[in-house]
Amino acid sequence: MLSRRSLIAGTAALTAGCGLAELPLSAPSLLQETALNVAASTISYISFGVPFEGPENKYGRAVAMLEADKEDQFGPTRGGYRLALRFFEELYPRYAAPKTHEEVDVAQAASLDAAAALLEDLEADLVIVQPTDALWLGQEGLLLPLDRFSGPAGATLDREFFPSVLNQFRRDGALYALPIGALPVMLYYDEDYFAAQGVPPVDASWDWDDLVESAIKLTTFKQDGSVARWGLIAHKEWVWWALWQNEAEAVDPDTLQCRLQEPAAIEALQFVHDLIHRHRVSPPVSWRDLWESSLIGRSPPAMLYHHLPLAPSGAFRTAALPRS
Repeated sequence: MLSRRSLIAGTAALTAGCGLAELPLSAPSLLQETALNVAASTISYISFGVPFEGPENKYGRAVAMLEADKEDQFGPTRGGYRLALRFFEELYPRYAAPKTHEEVDVAQAASLDAAAALLEDLEADLVIVQPTDALWLGQEGLLLPLDRFSGPAGATLDREFFPSVLNQFRRDGALYALPIGALPVMLYYDEDYFAAQGVPPVDASWDWDDLVESAIKLTTFKQDGSVARWGLIAHKEWVWWALWQNEAEAVDPDTLQCRLQEPAAIEALQFVHDLIHRHRVSPPVSWRDLWESSLIGRSPPAMLYHHLPLAPSGAFRTAALPRS
């Protein structure tokens, strides 16, 4: 296993998480009067328009919050342990793209060896990596399954997480990761721009018709006919929000069969299509091109489906998604 400390203590869990969380980390088990080494990558995602905060500061604040909480039965004070942060840049070395099956096998074996050596040097008890990495490392035997630390019959985890969330991090019945944050999609809107255009702010009564009507009023044009400011960006978060709102699914969770041909899914996809091509309130560009066309510069959209606000964050307000 990765950590000599884990084998000696017998109760340390090697786990993993994902997300840009503001919530503190929670230790899945208690280490009596000892240090629990948390290894985290210094490489993090930079969201469009959002000032970047290094993981050293982010996780440092999380540890400080845990230590300040004297009532949490799983926290450092009552649990009798302390968290020590360790940081690394990359878990795997970079390779030229392998071309044959043999080259793939060699590259994967080298990556596995490099990951094991790095985390052993860090004496890592807890590891913060991407969920796909956690599943792979767990299957390869470098991460311990978390089920043994979840209480009788997984009761503790069942109280804290939706089953659909935990199932993403299971392989062959074993749980290898926990999410450390949630980023729900919200509708962000520029309150000042709404007022300037004479459009009432978003409220709980809004439905998709209200969204279209307001987005049309909020889309403004230059003298040459080009768009000065879009009323909405509908597909920064792809089209999942429309499917979810319309109680549609892309894939049946039990049979894994495609469900995009069903009426609710077709209606949701048609709505997103119409926002872009019929009502023309959302830019007809690919996800990658949104960076250059709309999300930076002096003309952000009036509304945006997103899990993080545009900068400056003070200019935007959040609202629940309009009803389908």
